[in-house]
Amino acid sequence: MQIQPYATEANGRLLEYSTKRIKLEIAGPGARLFRSASDETELSLGHPTTVRVTIQSGLYAIESLSWHQVEIDAGFKRHSSEAVQADPQGRVRLDVTGQRATVEICPAPPRNQ
Repeated sequence: MQIQPYATEANGRLLEYSTKRIKLEIAGPGARLFRSASDETELSLGHPTTVRVTIQSGLYAIESLSWHQVEIDAGFKRHSSEAVQADPQGRVRLDVTGQRATVEICPAPPRNQ
């Protein structure tokens, strides 16, 4: 998995990686990890940024031209859900914009032919 900012920097942390899904959190420059009042590790808001996320097959399998459901929650009513097709090399690529966003990827339901 690669998180590549278009400008400056970005922070990311993997929340879940399994055969069924990938869940990660991405934040812009200035974001920091901290312990919440409930003693959980959290990622603070950063400055707005846009990053390119590239995911290759591993424990979570990505076949050439396969479909994956991607949900992005960038906060404040900025939520998107869409099916994304892997490229011929078996990579899922997407752009994520925000101060902090949670990205979840799982296999898409079968598509009607």
